[in-house]
Amino acid sequence: MHTARLSLACLLGAALLTCAGPAEAGSAKAGLAKAQKLFRHKKYPAALRELEQAVQLDPQSARAHWELARTMAALREAGKACEHGALRSMILRHLFKACRLNPRYKRRLKREKLFRPIQDAFAWQGLMGLQVGRTDQTERILRAVTWYGPAGDAKAPASGIDFRTKGRLVLWVRDEGSELGRKDVLGRYRVQHRRVMVTLDKPLGETKEAQGELKLTGELWLPGLPGPFSDDPHECPK
Repeated sequence: MHTARLSLACLLGAALLTCAGPAEAGSAKAGLAKAQKLFRHKKYPAALRELEQAVQLDPQSARAHWELARTMAALREAGKACEHGALRSMILRHLFKACRLNPRYKRRLKREKLFRPIQDAFAWQGLMGLQVGRTDQTERILRAVTWYGPAGDAKAPASGIDFRTKGRLVLWVRDEGSELGRKDVLGRYRVQHRRVMVTLDKPLGETKEAQGELKLTGELWLPGLPGPFSDDPHECPK
């Protein structure tokens, strides 16, 4: 009967996760406890190693995924994101797993101060229950996310879009010759389901109007503008 229950639990688990046996789960729990002690003493790199091992031993431990995300966020706050691979995408990946395995963690997301710097990420909006496709929710996603264009020669975003309230926007492009290092172009936008329609107050090059869409993957395509745009700030150039 115990074996049947364990097998059923595995089948009902999230995709790509495997069930840990008693020994692995016990080792993961010990590593988690050690990591939490290291975290309290701000020894984040050591805590990270323990938590990565705990997640490998027991991929269905919601607590391990949650603490791993918190530790990565703490490393980012300490300015060590690139050194330890604490990318926004990795943090959000573990948050998704934690919330899927234990929905109670969803209620803790907004209260956790360490996660505030990543609340402008596309995937965060999904955690908040917003879905691309509904006009009102697509518009909320556009306003909540910080949008960057592709990296330029300086391996940093060469452009970006700031969607504001009342249908207004600011499109910026890097301009080393200007005092601020960028050129801002004001404009307006409309949303219909996933479609995004932009009209600039002044042309950028030969483009004054652009129509595109917000992909389910989080890419914003607006042909004619310096995109595609995403929430990737290119913070760890290779």
